Amino acid sequence: MRRHLLLFFVVFALVYLHRFERLHSRTWLNAENAPVSLFLHREMTAAELADSMHSLGWVRDPEQWEWVASTHGWKRYRKGHYRVEADRTIRDLTRDLALGNQTPVDVVILPGLDPGRLAALLSRQLAADSLDFMNVFSRNGGSAGERARMAANVLPDTYSMYW
Repeated sequence: MRRHLLLFFVVFALVYLHRFERLHSRTWLNAENAPVSLFLHREMTAAELADSMHSLGWVRDPEQWEWVASTHGWKRYRKGHYRVEADRTIRDLTRDLALGNQTPVDVVILPGLDPGRLAALLSRQLAADSLDFMNVFSRNGGSAGERARMAANVLPDTYSMYW
């Protein structure tokens, strides 16, 4: 009976340590690729994201990603911008992706930009379509002069925004 109990505790400890290592692993990301900016343009499942990140060469083992997600019950990841550091645990990143805890994007607005250049700048810094910004500018002012005045009202500064 003692042998069975001892064997049970040894097996239990090994399984526990293995699972603990998988949840808190800091080697799941290919270190040579980190840090990376991850932009999710739509909601994704754990399998879709794991396969996508694996095909980019970011994730070593997509099954580990899916296992961590299913262990915690994360089924879908929210769209947004996420910064992935090399020392980040896979558990923490899956949680942030599922809850939508994004990393802010620093947007630098330079002085004296006309609407076209401002739209192009915002497009590059926010990884969005510049036509969307131009549509916003054109809705809020009829003539080119009014659109330029509206763009000039954007004060030059660095803004932290959520993508």
